[in-house]
Amino acid sequence: MDKNIEKIINDIVWWVPFKKLRYAVREYLFFFNDELLKEIRNNNKIYEELNNKINNLEEYIKKLNIKLPIHMTDDERKLFINTVKNSKNYIEFGAGGSTFMVLNITNANIISIEGDPNWIEYMRNNNTIFEAEQTSRLKFYYIDIGKVGYWSRPIDNSAEELYPNYSKYVFTKLNKDEINDIDTILIDGRFRVACALNSIFYCRNAKIIIHDFFNREYYNILLNYLDIIEKVDTLGVFKIKKILIFMK
Repeated sequence: MDKNIEKIINDIVWWVPFKKLRYAVREYLFFFNDELLKEIRNNNKIYEELNNKINNLEEYIKKLNIKLPIHMTDDERKLFINTVKNSKNYIEFGAGGSTFMVLNITNANIISIEGDPNWIEYMRNNNTIFEAEQTSRLKFYYIDIGKVGYWSRPIDNSAEELYPNYSKYVFTKLNKDEINDIDTILIDGRFRVACALNSIFYCRNAKIIIHDFFNREYYNILLNYLDIIEKVDTLGVFKIKKILIFMK
């Protein structure tokens, strides 16, 4: 198949918001043989009609643009913004409004770890999310932790053996330089203590932001490894204790 035509098809299907539908449209377009595709490209009337349909699809998708509010108090939001605004390489455990906000207020490359594939698909109906993923500025890491409900919480412990992957998998997939470049980590999803401990182990120089920290006493164990830089309401910004740099 003509490489230019193949590129056109791939460009078209990127605008289809749902993965299964995207694949179906792609297969349908590839079903056309080369000669017919060339005829479409060389026939101004057909080409214009196809362009109009594509533009209509883009407009339809824009109308579907969903809101992604960040679930923080006003003061927490201000502290979060102030902490991430200069980030270049950012990781978050738990996708949502924070993902959208960091995309809008920074130029950071973003890795977002999420345990609910349906939530990721839903987020792709936001234009900012969709376009950032298309350009590889945003990368979702879906981690299978079994069937989940609201807030990506596992509905039971039948997949308990998978839970450690949520906090560790991303660090096993990045090389040493990529890990060293991580400057900011938000922990606002599942298994927060485990996420913090793995972040401490792998990313010694990163700031660590933990939401819902100060209203959950059982998170205090992390203060053995973290120093508080700043806090407001339930949000804390931390740095790793220096002595841990010499520990393995």
